Amino acid sequence: MRGETFPKKLKQIKIKQLKPEEIRDLDVAAAQRVIAENSLILNEINNRLFTATRKLGEARIEVDQLKNDKSTIIEIMRALKSVISGG
Repeated sequence: MRGETFPKKLKQIKIKQLKPEEIRDLDVAAAQRVIAENSLILNEINNRLFTATRKLGEARIEVDQLKNDKSTIIEIMRALKSVISGG
């Protein structure tokens, strides 16, 4: 994951907003189409959530590793400066 660039802007998910009266006016076939469309949208959302959660976990691990590396280098530098200064 090190050296990766930021991801491209994600494609916006289009959610068709239906008012209660619009829902009441749908026939069975139209309601079934909306349910099918929403099921596909939910699947896309679940896939993105899974991927984002995995990437977040990987990023947290990398942050911890980098913090540890930074602390190690700082401690080494302090010890080297102490040697140089005769301390």
